[in-house]
Amino acid sequence: MNKEKLVSSDEDEAATTSIMATASKTAAASKTAAASKTAAASKTAAASKMVAAQEKEEDQEEDQEYQGQEEQEQEEGQEEQEQEEDIFNLIIGQEIGNQKDKVKGGGDNNLYNYSSNNEDKLFKSVKK
Repeated sequence: MNKEKLVSSDEDEAATTSIMATASKTAAASKTAAASKTAAASKTAAASKMVAAQEKEEDQEEDQEYQGQEEQEQEEGQEEQEQEEDIFNLIIGQEIGNQKDKVKGGGDNNLYNYSSNNEDKLFKSVKK
């Protein structure tokens, strides 16, 4: 009986050792799997953050381009308005000048008519 107990004890010990080895392997595999999942999740989170940062940077660049275009359009609009005001002022200036000429007595046309009349009188007197 002692032999049986020894054999049985050795078998029990071997079985226990085998179970413990299997449990140890399972625990190690479980830890490795958990570590792999954690690493994968970490990589995914990092990639997501990187993509978000790139999108944010692109959005900022687009905003800057849009603002630049708006500023350029405003400057062009101001230049166009200034040109229109200059043209308006020139036209008004010419009109005011023309009105002053009319008030003075008709301007150059009257002088021409006056000169022509005198020339006619001179020619008539010389022909006589």
